[in-house]
Amino acid sequence: MSDFEYKTRVEADPVMLPNIWDLIAFVLTVVVFFFLGQAMQDVAFGSEVIDNGRIDLSLSMLPTYAMLSVFRMFVALFFSLLVTFIFGTLAARSAAAERFIIPLVDVLQSIPILGYLTIAATVLEKVFHGGKLGFEMVAIFMIFTSQVWNMILSFYQSLIMLPADMRELASVMQLRRIQKFWRIDVPYAMPDLLMNMMVSLSAGWFYIMESEAIVVSGRSGRILLPGLGSYMWQANLQENYTALLWALLAMFVVILCYDQLMFRPLLHIVRGYQSNDDDHLNRSWIVNLLSRTRWTKWGVSRLHDLFSECLAYFARYSRVVPMSFSSDRQQLVVSLMVRWSLLLSFTVLTVYAVWSIAQIVTVEALLRILMLGFFTFLRVFILLLVCVLIWVPVGVWIGFRPTVAARVMPVIQFLAAFPPNMLYPFLMWIILTYGLNVNIWCAPLMVLGTQWYILFNVISAVQAIDKELAYVIKHLGVTGVQRWRCFILPSIAPHLVSGAMAAAGGAWNASIVAEVLTWGGDTRVAYGLGAYIHETAVRGELNLHILAVLVMCFYVVVINRVFWHPLYRYVERRFAS
Repeated sequence: MSDFEYKTRVEADPVMLPNIWDLIAFVLTVVVFFFLGQAMQDVAFGSEVIDNGRIDLSLSMLPTYAMLSVFRMFVALFFSLLVTFIFGTLAARSAAAERFIIPLVDVLQSIPILGYLTIAATVLEKVFHGGKLGFEMVAIFMIFTSQVWNMILSFYQSLIMLPADMRELASVMQLRRIQKFWRIDVPYAMPDLLMNMMVSLSAGWFYIMESEAIVVSGRSGRILLPGLGSYMWQANLQENYTALLWALLAMFVVILCYDQLMFRPLLHIVRGYQSNDDDHLNRSWIVNLLSRTRWTKWGVSRLHDLFSECLAYFARYSRVVPMSFSSDRQQLVVSLMVRWSLLLSFTVLTVYAVWSIAQIVTVEALLRILMLGFFTFLRVFILLLVCVLIWVPVGVWIGFRPTVAARVMPVIQFLAAFPPNMLYPFLMWIILTYGLNVNIWCAPLMVLGTQWYILFNVISAVQAIDKELAYVIKHLGVTGVQRWRCFILPSIAPHLVSGAMAAAGGAWNASIVAEVLTWGGDTRVAYGLGAYIHETAVRGELNLHILAVLVMCFYVVVINRVFWHPLYRYVERRFAS
Protein backbone atom coordinates (compact mmCIF):
# COMPACT_ATOMS: atom_id res chain seq x y z
CA MET A 1 0.00 0.00 0.00
CA SER A 2 1.25 3.49 -0.85
CA ASP A 3 2.62 5.67 1.92
CA PHE A 4 0.41 8.56 0.82
CA GLU A 5 -2.56 8.54 3.19
CA TYR A 6 -4.39 11.48 4.59
CA LYS A 7 -4.29 9.91 8.02
CA THR A 8 -0.51 9.79 8.04
CA ARG A 9 1.55 12.78 9.12
CA VAL A 10 4.16 13.38 6.47
CA GLU A 11 7.44 14.70 7.73
CA ALA A 12 8.52 16.85 4.79
CA ASP A 13 10.82 19.85 4.78
CA PRO A 14 8.82 22.92 3.67
CA VAL A 15 11.93 24.62 2.30
CA MET A 16 12.73 21.68 0.05
CA LEU A 17 12.38 22.53 -3.63
CA PRO A 18 9.39 21.04 -5.46
CA ASN A 19 9.98 18.22 -7.92
CA ILE A 20 8.40 17.32 -11.24
CA TRP A 21 5.61 15.42 -9.48
CA ASP A 22 4.65 18.59 -7.57
CA LEU A 23 4.40 20.38 -10.91
CA ILE A 24 2.13 17.67 -12.34
CA ALA A 25 -0.06 17.72 -9.20
CA PHE A 26 -0.25 21.53 -9.41
CA VAL A 27 -1.29 21.45 -13.07
CA LEU A 28 -3.98 18.83 -12.38
CA THR A 29 -5.33 20.90 -9.47
CA VAL A 30 -5.41 24.11 -11.52
CA VAL A 31 -7.19 22.37 -14.41
CA VAL A 32 -9.84 20.88 -12.09
CA PHE A 33 -10.50 24.20 -10.33
CA PHE A 34 -10.55 26.08 -13.64
CA PHE A 35 -13.27 23.84 -15.05
CA LEU A 36 -15.13 23.94 -11.73
CA GLY A 37 -15.10 27.74 -11.67
CA GLN A 38 -16.08 27.99 -15.33
CA ALA A 39 -19.01 25.61 -14.82
CA MET A 40 -20.13 27.51 -11.71
CA GLN A 41 -20.08 30.77 -13.64
CA ASP A 42 -22.02 29.31 -16.58
CA VAL A 43 -24.66 27.73 -14.32
CA ALA A 44 -25.18 30.86 -12.22
CA PHE A 45 -24.65 33.64 -14.78
CA GLY A 46 -24.56 31.91 -18.16
CA SER A 47 -27.03 31.97 -20.99
CA GLU A 48 -30.72 31.68 -20.31
CA VAL A 49 -32.66 28.44 -20.66
CA ILE A 50 -33.84 27.49 -24.12
CA ASP A 51 -37.63 27.38 -24.09
CA ASN A 52 -38.76 24.90 -26.74
CA GLY A 53 -35.70 25.79 -28.81
CA ARG A 54 -32.63 23.98 -30.09
CA ILE A 55 -29.34 22.94 -28.52
CA ASP A 56 -26.23 23.57 -30.60
CA LEU A 57 -25.02 20.12 -31.74
CA SER A 58 -21.64 21.32 -32.99
CA LEU A 59 -18.69 19.32 -31.68
CA SER A 60 -17.00 22.43 -30.26
CA MET A 61 -19.84 22.88 -27.72
CA LEU A 62 -19.61 19.33 -26.36
CA PRO A 63 -16.81 19.99 -23.78
CA THR A 64 -18.78 22.92 -22.35
CA TYR A 65 -21.97 20.88 -22.14
CA ALA A 66 -20.12 17.98 -20.49
CA MET A 67 -18.60 20.37 -17.94
CA LEU A 68 -22.02 21.81 -17.06
CA SER A 69 -23.57 18.35 -16.60
CA VAL A 70 -20.68 17.19 -14.41
CA PHE A 71 -21.02 20.32 -12.27
CA ARG A 72 -24.73 19.67 -11.69
CA MET A 73 -23.99 16.02 -10.89
CA PHE A 74 -21.39 16.84 -8.25
CA VAL A 75 -23.39 19.65 -6.66
CA ALA A 76 -26.20 17.12 -6.22
CA LEU A 77 -23.69 14.55 -4.91
CA PHE A 78 -22.37 17.07 -2.35
CA PHE A 79 -25.84 17.71 -0.96
CA SER A 80 -26.59 13.97 -1.04
CA LEU A 81 -23.48 13.32 1.04
CA LEU A 82 -24.40 16.08 3.49
CA VAL A 83 -27.93 14.72 3.95
CA THR A 84 -26.52 11.18 4.23
CA PHE A 85 -24.18 12.14 7.06
CA ILE A 86 -26.95 13.92 8.98
CA PHE A 87 -29.89 11.54 8.63
CA GLY A 88 -27.88 8.30 8.38
CA THR A 89 -26.17 9.14 11.67
CA LEU A 90 -29.43 10.16 13.35
CA ALA A 91 -31.11 6.91 12.29
CA ALA A 92 -28.19 4.80 13.52
CA ARG A 93 -27.73 6.59 16.84
CA SER A 94 -31.33 7.25 17.92
CA ALA A 95 -34.00 4.56 18.11
CA ALA A 96 -36.75 7.19 17.95
CA ALA A 97 -35.19 8.81 14.87
CA GLU A 98 -34.66 5.39 13.28
CA ARG A 99 -38.36 4.53 13.57
CA PHE A 100 -39.20 7.71 11.66
CA ILE A 101 -36.29 8.19 9.20
CA ILE A 102 -35.95 4.66 7.77
CA PRO A 103 -39.66 4.21 6.89
CA LEU A 104 -39.66 7.76 5.48
CA VAL A 105 -36.63 7.00 3.28
CA ASP A 106 -38.33 3.76 2.24
CA VAL A 107 -41.35 5.75 1.04
CA LEU A 108 -39.34 8.56 -0.55
CA GLN A 109 -37.14 6.21 -2.57
CA SER A 110 -40.29 4.53 -3.89
CA ILE A 111 -41.48 7.81 -5.42
CA PRO A 112 -40.53 7.90 -9.12
CA ILE A 113 -37.92 10.49 -10.00
CA LEU A 114 -40.23 12.01 -12.62
CA GLY A 115 -42.77 12.55 -9.86
CA TYR A 116 -40.30 14.79 -8.04
CA LEU A 117 -39.49 16.56 -11.32
CA THR A 118 -43.08 17.47 -12.17
CA ILE A 119 -43.81 18.95 -8.75
CA ALA A 120 -40.42 20.67 -8.36
CA ALA A 121 -40.57 22.20 -11.85
CA THR A 122 -44.07 23.55 -11.29
CA VAL A 123 -43.24 25.05 -7.87
CA LEU A 124 -39.77 26.46 -8.63
CA GLU A 125 -40.91 27.96 -11.94
CA LYS A 126 -43.42 30.07 -10.01
CA VAL A 127 -40.99 30.91 -7.19
CA PHE A 128 -38.26 32.10 -9.59
CA HIS A 129 -40.72 33.49 -12.18
CA GLY A 130 -39.41 31.20 -14.92
CA GLY A 131 -35.77 32.26 -14.37
CA LYS A 132 -32.73 30.13 -15.19
CA LEU A 133 -31.70 29.62 -11.55
CA GLY A 134 -35.04 28.00 -10.77
CA PHE A 135 -34.64 25.41 -13.53
CA GLU A 136 -31.02 24.80 -12.51
CA MET A 137 -32.32 24.00 -9.03
CA VAL A 138 -34.92 21.67 -10.58
CA ALA A 139 -32.19 19.77 -12.45
CA ILE A 140 -29.94 19.50 -9.39
CA PHE A 141 -32.85 18.48 -7.17
CA MET A 142 -33.89 15.74 -9.58
CA ILE A 143 -30.34 14.34 -9.69
CA PHE A 144 -30.20 14.63 -5.88
CA THR A 145 -33.35 12.51 -5.46
CA SER A 146 -31.85 9.81 -7.70
CA GLN A 147 -28.76 9.56 -5.47
CA VAL A 148 -29.51 10.30 -1.85
CA TRP A 149 -31.82 7.51 -0.62
CA ASN A 150 -29.45 4.67 -1.47
CA MET A 151 -26.56 6.56 0.16
CA ILE A 152 -28.51 7.14 3.39
CA LEU A 153 -29.39 3.45 3.69
CA SER A 154 -25.80 2.39 2.94
CA PHE A 155 -24.34 4.72 5.59
CA TYR A 156 -27.00 3.71 8.12
CA GLN A 157 -26.34 -0.01 7.54
CA SER A 158 -22.60 0.50 8.01
CA LEU A 159 -23.04 2.40 11.28
CA ILE A 160 -25.36 -0.15 12.85
CA MET A 161 -22.87 -2.89 11.88
CA LEU A 162 -19.95 -1.04 13.51
CA PRO A 163 -17.90 -3.67 15.42
CA ALA A 164 -18.03 -3.59 19.20
CA ASP A 165 -14.25 -3.28 19.49
CA MET A 166 -14.34 -0.01 17.51
CA ARG A 167 -17.03 1.34 19.82
CA GLU A 168 -14.87 0.39 22.79
CA LEU A 169 -11.88 2.09 21.16
CA ALA A 170 -13.82 5.34 20.86
CA SER A 171 -14.80 5.04 24.53
CA VAL A 172 -11.24 4.32 25.66
CA MET A 173 -9.92 7.28 23.64
CA GLN A 174 -12.68 9.45 25.18
CA LEU A 175 -13.68 10.76 21.77
CA ARG A 176 -16.45 13.29 21.65
CA ARG A 177 -19.34 12.76 19.23
CA ILE A 178 -17.88 14.80 16.39
CA GLN A 179 -14.45 13.17 16.81
CA LYS A 180 -15.98 9.69 16.87
CA PHE A 181 -17.97 10.52 13.75
CA TRP A 182 -14.95 11.61 11.68
CA ARG A 183 -12.35 9.21 13.11
CA ILE A 184 -14.42 6.04 13.61
CA ASP A 185 -17.80 6.16 11.85
CA VAL A 186 -16.88 7.76 8.53
CA PRO A 187 -13.68 5.74 7.87
CA TYR A 188 -15.49 2.48 8.67
CA ALA A 189 -18.52 3.28 6.49
CA MET A 190 -16.67 4.98 3.64
CA PRO A 191 -15.69 1.90 1.52
CA ASP A 192 -19.32 0.81 1.09
CA LEU A 193 -20.48 4.42 0.84
CA LEU A 194 -18.01 5.15 -1.96
CA MET A 195 -19.22 2.15 -3.94
CA ASN A 196 -22.80 3.34 -3.46
CA MET A 197 -21.79 6.87 -4.50
CA MET A 198 -20.45 5.46 -7.76
CA VAL A 199 -23.70 3.61 -8.45
CA SER A 200 -25.68 6.68 -7.34
CA LEU A 201 -23.77 8.78 -9.87
CA SER A 202 -24.84 6.26 -12.47
CA ALA A 203 -28.44 6.78 -11.35
CA GLY A 204 -27.92 10.52 -11.75
CA TRP A 205 -26.58 10.08 -15.29
CA PHE A 206 -29.59 7.87 -16.04
CA TYR A 207 -31.89 10.85 -15.49
CA ILE A 208 -29.61 13.57 -16.87
CA MET A 209 -31.62 13.76 -20.11
CA GLU A 210 -34.91 14.29 -18.26
CA SER A 211 -33.35 16.78 -15.82
CA GLU A 212 -31.81 18.95 -18.56
CA ALA A 213 -34.79 18.69 -20.96
CA ILE A 214 -37.47 19.53 -18.40
CA VAL A 215 -41.17 18.85 -18.84
CA VAL A 216 -43.24 21.59 -17.18
CA SER A 217 -46.96 21.11 -16.66
CA GLY A 218 -48.92 23.46 -18.89
CA ARG A 219 -46.13 24.02 -21.44
CA SER A 220 -46.18 22.44 -24.88
CA GLY A 221 -42.40 22.06 -25.24
CA ARG A 222 -39.47 21.33 -22.96
CA ILE A 223 -37.21 23.70 -21.05
CA LEU A 224 -33.65 22.94 -22.17
CA LEU A 225 -30.63 23.53 -19.93
CA PRO A 226 -27.31 23.40 -21.82
CA GLY A 227 -25.65 20.08 -20.98
CA LEU A 228 -24.97 16.56 -22.17
CA GLY A 229 -28.54 15.47 -21.41
CA SER A 230 -30.16 18.18 -23.51
CA TYR A 231 -27.49 17.61 -26.21
CA MET A 232 -28.51 13.95 -26.43
CA TRP A 233 -32.20 14.85 -26.34
CA GLN A 234 -31.74 17.21 -29.29
CA ALA A 235 -29.60 14.68 -31.20
CA ASN A 236 -32.25 12.02 -30.58
CA LEU A 237 -34.97 14.36 -31.81
CA GLN A 238 -33.04 15.10 -35.01
CA GLU A 239 -31.97 11.44 -35.49
CA ASN A 240 -28.34 12.61 -35.55
CA TYR A 241 -26.24 9.43 -35.16
CA THR A 242 -22.95 11.33 -35.30
CA ALA A 243 -23.89 13.67 -32.44
CA LEU A 244 -25.05 10.72 -30.32
CA LEU A 245 -21.76 8.90 -30.86
CA TRP A 246 -19.80 12.01 -29.91
CA ALA A 247 -21.95 12.38 -26.78
CA LEU A 248 -21.22 8.76 -25.84
CA LEU A 249 -17.49 9.41 -26.29
CA ALA A 250 -17.73 12.53 -24.12
CA MET A 251 -19.55 10.53 -21.46
CA PHE A 252 -16.82 7.88 -21.58
CA VAL A 253 -14.10 10.51 -21.05
CA VAL A 254 -16.01 12.21 -18.21
CA ILE A 255 -16.62 8.96 -16.32
CA LEU A 256 -13.02 7.85 -16.84
CA CYS A 257 -11.75 11.18 -15.48
CA TYR A 258 -13.76 11.26 -12.27
CA ASP A 259 -13.19 7.54 -11.73
CA GLN A 260 -9.41 7.92 -11.97
CA LEU A 261 -9.05 11.35 -10.37
CA MET A 262 -11.53 10.95 -7.51
CA PHE A 263 -13.00 7.53 -6.79
CA ARG A 264 -9.91 5.42 -7.40
CA PRO A 265 -7.70 7.46 -4.99
CA LEU A 266 -10.46 7.62 -2.38
CA LEU A 267 -11.02 3.86 -2.55
CA HIS A 268 -7.27 3.37 -2.19
CA ILE A 269 -7.16 5.54 0.92
CA VAL A 270 -10.25 4.24 2.71
CA ARG A 271 -9.35 0.60 2.07
CA GLY A 272 -6.25 1.24 4.13
CA TYR A 273 -8.58 0.78 7.10
CA GLN A 274 -9.39 -2.77 6.02
CA SER A 275 -6.43 -4.89 6.99
CA ASN A 276 -7.81 -7.96 5.25
CA ASP A 277 -7.73 -6.35 1.82
CA ASP A 278 -5.15 -7.41 -0.69
CA ASP A 279 -2.74 -4.61 -1.52
CA HIS A 280 -2.90 -5.19 -5.25
CA LEU A 281 -6.64 -4.41 -5.22
CA ASN A 282 -5.97 -0.88 -3.96
CA ARG A 283 -3.60 0.57 -6.53
CA SER A 284 -4.14 4.10 -7.82
CA TRP A 285 -1.79 5.95 -10.14
CA ILE A 286 -2.91 9.29 -8.69
CA VAL A 287 -1.98 8.18 -5.17
CA ASN A 288 1.34 6.83 -6.41
CA LEU A 289 2.00 10.15 -8.15
CA LEU A 290 1.16 12.19 -5.06
CA SER A 291 3.32 9.96 -2.86
CA ARG A 292 6.36 11.10 -4.87
CA THR A 293 5.69 14.81 -4.39
CA ARG A 294 7.34 17.05 -1.78
CA TRP A 295 5.35 20.23 -1.35
CA THR A 296 2.03 18.49 -2.01
CA LYS A 297 2.63 15.94 0.75
CA TRP A 298 3.65 18.72 3.09
CA GLY A 299 0.50 20.70 2.22
CA VAL A 300 -1.76 17.68 2.74
CA SER A 301 -0.09 17.04 6.09
CA ARG A 302 -0.76 20.63 7.19
CA LEU A 303 -4.40 20.38 6.07
CA HIS A 304 -4.77 17.16 8.05
CA ASP A 305 -3.32 18.87 11.13
CA LEU A 306 -5.71 21.80 10.66
CA PHE A 307 -8.67 19.43 10.37
CA SER A 308 -7.60 17.63 13.57
CA GLU A 309 -7.32 20.95 15.40
CA CYS A 310 -10.80 21.94 14.22
CA LEU A 311 -12.18 18.62 15.48
CA ALA A 312 -10.50 19.16 18.84
CA TYR A 313 -11.92 22.69 19.04
CA PHE A 314 -15.47 21.57 18.29
CA ALA A 315 -15.05 18.68 20.73
CA ARG A 316 -14.07 21.12 23.49
CA TYR A 317 -16.95 23.40 22.53
CA SER A 318 -19.41 20.51 22.63
CA ARG A 319 -18.54 19.93 26.29
CA VAL A 320 -20.30 23.15 27.26
CA VAL A 321 -23.21 22.70 24.84
CA PRO A 322 -25.96 20.39 26.16
CA MET A 323 -26.18 17.46 23.75
CA SER A 324 -29.23 15.89 25.32
CA PHE A 325 -32.27 16.74 27.39
CA SER A 326 -31.86 17.09 31.12
CA SER A 327 -34.08 14.10 31.79
CA ASP A 328 -35.42 11.05 30.05
CA ARG A 329 -38.94 12.31 30.76
CA GLN A 330 -38.35 15.53 28.81
CA GLN A 331 -36.81 13.60 25.94
CA LEU A 332 -39.80 11.24 25.83
CA VAL A 333 -42.31 14.13 25.86
CA VAL A 334 -40.53 16.00 23.06
CA SER A 335 -40.12 12.79 21.02
CA LEU A 336 -43.84 11.99 21.33
CA MET A 337 -44.83 15.56 20.42
CA VAL A 338 -42.66 15.55 17.30
CA ARG A 339 -43.81 12.08 16.26
CA TRP A 340 -47.52 12.80 16.66
CA SER A 341 -47.19 16.21 14.97
CA LEU A 342 -45.52 14.62 11.95
CA LEU A 343 -48.06 11.79 11.87
CA LEU A 344 -50.98 14.23 12.06
CA SER A 345 -49.51 16.43 9.31
CA PHE A 346 -48.90 13.42 7.07
CA THR A 347 -52.45 12.13 7.67
CA VAL A 348 -54.03 15.50 6.87
CA LEU A 349 -51.98 15.90 3.68
CA THR A 350 -52.78 12.34 2.58
CA VAL A 351 -56.52 12.75 3.18
CA TYR A 352 -56.52 16.07 1.33
CA ALA A 353 -54.59 14.61 -1.63
CA VAL A 354 -56.90 11.58 -1.86
CA TRP A 355 -60.00 13.79 -1.62
CA SER A 356 -58.69 16.19 -4.30
CA ILE A 357 -57.86 13.39 -6.72
CA ALA A 358 -61.17 11.61 -6.04
CA GLN A 359 -63.05 14.70 -7.26
CA ILE A 360 -61.57 14.25 -10.75
CA VAL A 361 -60.37 10.66 -11.18
CA THR A 362 -62.93 7.92 -11.82
CA VAL A 363 -62.87 4.38 -10.46
CA GLU A 364 -62.25 3.07 -14.00
CA ALA A 365 -59.13 5.25 -14.31
CA LEU A 366 -57.85 4.00 -10.95
CA LEU A 367 -58.40 0.35 -11.93
CA ARG A 368 -56.61 0.93 -15.23
CA ILE A 369 -53.62 2.48 -13.44
CA LEU A 370 -53.50 -0.47 -11.02
CA MET A 371 -53.51 -2.88 -13.98
CA LEU A 372 -50.69 -0.94 -15.64
CA GLY A 373 -48.75 -1.22 -12.39
CA PHE A 374 -49.24 -4.98 -12.39
CA PHE A 375 -47.71 -5.29 -15.88
CA THR A 376 -44.70 -3.22 -14.81
CA PHE A 377 -44.40 -5.41 -11.70
CA LEU A 378 -44.25 -8.53 -13.90
CA ARG A 379 -41.43 -7.01 -15.96
CA VAL A 380 -39.47 -6.07 -12.83
CA PHE A 381 -39.96 -9.48 -11.21
CA ILE A 382 -39.00 -11.55 -14.27
CA LEU A 383 -35.96 -9.45 -15.16
CA LEU A 384 -34.78 -9.38 -11.53
CA LEU A 385 -34.95 -13.17 -11.40
CA VAL A 386 -32.93 -13.40 -14.63
CA CYS A 387 -30.30 -10.99 -13.24
CA VAL A 388 -29.96 -13.04 -10.04
CA LEU A 389 -29.52 -16.26 -12.03
CA ILE A 390 -26.83 -14.63 -14.19
CA TRP A 391 -24.88 -12.44 -11.78
CA VAL A 392 -24.79 -14.59 -8.64
CA PRO A 393 -22.58 -17.29 -10.24
CA VAL A 394 -20.47 -14.62 -11.96
CA GLY A 395 -20.07 -12.63 -8.73
CA VAL A 396 -19.12 -15.74 -6.74
CA TRP A 397 -16.57 -16.75 -9.37
CA ILE A 398 -14.98 -13.28 -9.34
CA GLY A 399 -15.09 -12.93 -5.56
CA PHE A 400 -13.14 -16.14 -4.92
CA ARG A 401 -10.34 -15.03 -7.31
CA PRO A 402 -8.57 -11.88 -6.02
CA THR A 403 -6.37 -11.60 -9.11
CA VAL A 404 -9.39 -11.70 -11.43
CA ALA A 405 -11.25 -9.25 -9.17
CA ALA A 406 -8.33 -6.79 -9.33
CA ARG A 407 -8.56 -6.77 -13.13
CA VAL A 408 -12.33 -6.96 -13.54
CA MET A 409 -13.60 -4.63 -10.80
CA PRO A 410 -12.44 -1.39 -12.50
CA VAL A 411 -14.29 -2.49 -15.65
CA ILE A 412 -17.43 -3.36 -13.68
CA GLN A 413 -17.28 -0.07 -11.81
CA PHE A 414 -17.03 1.80 -15.09
CA LEU A 415 -19.97 -0.12 -16.58
CA ALA A 416 -22.00 0.60 -13.43
CA ALA A 417 -21.23 4.30 -13.79
CA PHE A 418 -22.18 4.37 -17.47
CA PRO A 419 -25.83 5.44 -17.92
CA PRO A 420 -27.65 2.78 -19.97
CA ASN A 421 -30.19 5.24 -21.34
CA MET A 422 -27.36 6.64 -23.46
CA LEU A 423 -27.82 3.44 -25.48
CA TYR A 424 -31.61 3.73 -25.71
CA PRO A 425 -31.66 5.57 -29.07
CA PHE A 426 -29.58 2.79 -30.66
CA LEU A 427 -31.78 0.10 -29.10
CA MET A 428 -34.85 2.00 -30.28
CA TRP A 429 -33.43 1.94 -33.82
CA ILE A 430 -32.99 -1.85 -33.56
CA ILE A 431 -36.58 -2.30 -32.31
CA LEU A 432 -37.94 -0.18 -35.15
CA THR A 433 -35.74 -1.76 -37.82
CA TYR A 434 -36.58 -5.37 -36.94
CA GLY A 435 -40.18 -4.78 -35.80
CA LEU A 436 -39.60 -6.09 -32.25
CA ASN A 437 -42.38 -6.03 -29.64
CA VAL A 438 -41.72 -3.05 -27.39
CA ASN A 439 -43.71 -4.64 -24.52
CA ILE A 440 -41.10 -7.41 -24.36
CA TRP A 441 -37.89 -5.69 -25.40
CA CYS A 442 -38.30 -2.64 -23.17
CA ALA A 443 -37.96 -4.93 -20.15
CA PRO A 444 -34.16 -5.49 -20.39
CA LEU A 445 -33.69 -1.72 -20.55
CA MET A 446 -35.21 -1.42 -17.06
CA VAL A 447 -32.41 -3.41 -15.41
CA LEU A 448 -29.40 -2.34 -17.48
CA GLY A 449 -28.40 0.19 -14.85
CA THR A 450 -29.66 -1.50 -11.68
CA GLN A 451 -28.27 -5.02 -12.19
CA TRP A 452 -24.89 -3.86 -10.84
CA TYR A 453 -26.32 -3.62 -7.31
CA ILE A 454 -26.63 -7.42 -7.35
CA LEU A 455 -23.16 -8.04 -8.76
CA PHE A 456 -21.43 -5.58 -6.42
CA ASN A 457 -23.15 -7.01 -3.34
CA VAL A 458 -22.35 -10.62 -4.28
CA ILE A 459 -18.67 -9.87 -4.93
CA SER A 460 -18.44 -7.89 -1.68
CA ALA A 461 -20.08 -10.75 0.26
CA VAL A 462 -17.75 -13.38 -1.20
CA GLN A 463 -14.65 -11.29 -0.49
CA ALA A 464 -15.80 -10.92 3.13
CA ILE A 465 -16.00 -14.71 3.66
CA ASP A 466 -13.48 -15.96 6.20
CA LYS A 467 -10.51 -17.33 4.26
CA GLU A 468 -9.86 -20.08 6.80
CA LEU A 469 -13.46 -21.29 6.57
CA ALA A 470 -13.25 -21.37 2.77
CA TYR A 471 -9.99 -23.34 3.05
CA VAL A 472 -11.60 -25.89 5.40
CA ILE A 473 -14.64 -26.31 3.12
CA LYS A 474 -12.38 -26.88 0.13
CA HIS A 475 -10.24 -29.52 1.83
CA LEU A 476 -13.27 -31.33 3.25
CA GLY A 477 -14.24 -32.06 -0.34
CA VAL A 478 -17.54 -30.17 -0.19
CA THR A 479 -18.36 -29.39 -3.84
CA GLY A 480 -21.23 -28.89 -6.27
CA VAL A 481 -24.77 -28.33 -5.04
CA GLN A 482 -23.86 -29.09 -1.43
CA ARG A 483 -21.17 -26.37 -1.44
CA TRP A 484 -23.65 -23.84 -2.79
CA ARG A 485 -26.47 -24.87 -0.43
CA CYS A 486 -24.44 -25.17 2.78
CA PHE A 487 -21.67 -22.61 2.31
CA ILE A 488 -21.95 -20.08 -0.52
CA LEU A 489 -25.66 -19.15 -0.44
CA PRO A 490 -25.79 -18.76 3.37
CA SER A 491 -22.67 -16.56 3.18
CA ILE A 492 -24.00 -14.21 0.52
CA ALA A 493 -27.74 -14.29 1.32
CA PRO A 494 -28.03 -10.99 3.31
CA HIS A 495 -25.95 -9.08 0.76
CA LEU A 496 -27.83 -10.67 -2.15
CA VAL A 497 -31.24 -9.71 -0.76
CA SER A 498 -30.03 -6.16 -0.08
CA GLY A 499 -28.69 -5.83 -3.64
CA ALA A 500 -31.81 -7.35 -5.21
CA MET A 501 -34.03 -4.98 -3.23
CA ALA A 502 -32.02 -1.96 -4.44
CA ALA A 503 -32.09 -3.29 -8.01
CA ALA A 504 -35.87 -3.76 -7.88
CA GLY A 505 -36.40 -0.20 -6.66
CA GLY A 506 -34.15 1.12 -9.42
CA ALA A 507 -36.01 -0.93 -12.04
CA TRP A 508 -39.35 0.58 -11.00
CA ASN A 509 -37.89 4.05 -11.45
CA ALA A 510 -36.22 3.14 -14.74
CA SER A 511 -39.57 1.97 -16.13
CA ILE A 512 -40.57 5.63 -16.61
CA VAL A 513 -37.79 6.02 -19.16
CA ALA A 514 -37.57 2.46 -20.50
CA GLU A 515 -41.27 2.01 -21.32
CA VAL A 516 -41.28 5.05 -23.62
CA LEU A 517 -38.74 4.80 -26.46
CA THR A 518 -38.28 7.69 -28.87
CA TRP A 519 -36.18 8.01 -32.00
CA GLY A 520 -36.68 11.19 -34.00
CA GLY A 521 -40.40 11.66 -34.48
CA ASP A 522 -41.25 8.00 -33.81
CA THR A 523 -42.28 6.97 -30.30
CA ARG A 524 -43.09 3.46 -29.08
CA VAL A 525 -44.93 3.07 -25.78
CA ALA A 526 -45.09 -0.14 -23.76
CA TYR A 527 -48.15 -1.09 -21.72
CA GLY A 528 -47.06 -0.22 -18.19
CA LEU A 529 -47.23 2.23 -15.31
CA GLY A 530 -43.89 3.88 -16.11
CA ALA A 531 -45.08 4.86 -19.58
CA TYR A 532 -48.34 6.19 -18.13
CA ILE A 533 -46.47 8.41 -15.65
CA HIS A 534 -44.27 9.73 -18.46
CA GLU A 535 -47.21 10.44 -20.78
CA THR A 536 -49.35 12.21 -18.17
CA ALA A 537 -46.38 14.44 -17.29
CA VAL A 538 -45.87 15.38 -20.95
CA ARG A 539 -49.60 16.04 -21.48
CA GLY A 540 -49.81 18.15 -18.31
CA GLU A 541 -52.49 15.94 -16.70
CA LEU A 542 -51.30 16.69 -13.19
CA ASN A 543 -54.04 14.86 -11.26
CA LEU A 544 -53.64 11.61 -13.21
CA HIS A 545 -49.87 12.00 -12.98
CA ILE A 546 -49.95 12.34 -9.19
CA LEU A 547 -52.34 9.39 -8.92
CA ALA A 548 -50.04 7.21 -11.05
CA VAL A 549 -47.04 8.24 -8.93
CA LEU A 550 -48.95 7.33 -5.75
CA VAL A 551 -49.90 3.96 -7.24
CA MET A 552 -46.25 3.23 -8.04
CA CYS A 553 -45.33 4.21 -4.46
CA PHE A 554 -48.07 1.88 -3.23
CA TYR A 555 -46.70 -1.04 -5.25
CA VAL A 556 -43.10 -0.47 -4.14
CA VAL A 557 -43.90 0.08 -0.46
CA VAL A 558 -46.24 -2.91 -0.26
CA ILE A 559 -43.72 -5.20 -1.98
CA ASN A 560 -40.97 -3.95 0.34
CA ARG A 561 -43.07 -4.45 3.46
CA VAL A 562 -44.64 -7.76 2.48
CA PHE A 563 -41.73 -9.44 0.70
CA TRP A 564 -38.31 -7.77 0.86
CA HIS A 565 -38.15 -6.70 4.51
CA PRO A 566 -39.40 -10.03 5.94
CA LEU A 567 -37.03 -11.87 3.59
CA TYR A 568 -34.09 -9.73 4.70
CA ARG A 569 -34.90 -10.26 8.39
CA TYR A 570 -35.20 -14.00 7.78
CA VAL A 571 -31.85 -14.40 6.00
CA GLU A 572 -30.15 -12.10 8.50
CA ARG A 573 -31.49 -14.17 11.40
CA ARG A 574 -30.93 -17.50 9.64
CA PHE A 575 -27.52 -16.98 8.07
CA ALA A 576 -25.80 -14.07 9.83
CA SER A 577 -22.70 -15.23 11.62
